[in-house]
Amino acid sequence: MDEIVIREINDMEGFRALLELQRVIWGMSYGESTSPYILAVGRHNGGVVLGAEVNGELIGFCFGFPAPRGDQWLHWSHMTGVIPDYRGQGVGFKLKQAQRIWALEHGYTVMGWT
Repeated sequence: MDEIVIREINDMEGFRALLELQRVIWGMSYGESTSPYILAVGRHNGGVVLGAEVNGELIGFCFGFPAPRGDQWLHWSHMTGVIPDYRGQGVGFKLKQAQRIWALEHGYTVMGWT
């Protein structure tokens, strides 16, 4: 497999691209998907959206945002997915590790997920 590149997604064009990715990954309709506007709000209020690319093609992503738990804030890892052709090749793990590093660099000491 070619090199997997993980990068932050910070603009509406990138957030919109994740609509199609959610459809491919989970079979979600656009109405069921996390909106590009919600991704933008999460990103601009202490969260992160990371994309995984191979040769410039978006093949996976993860999305997390701040969430209160008791008297502390944690990073809530809400979504992580990889398109079928790249599953089982470590892409999801690489995304989660990048999210972990990002969270630590931004002051989070706890991460939660479903």
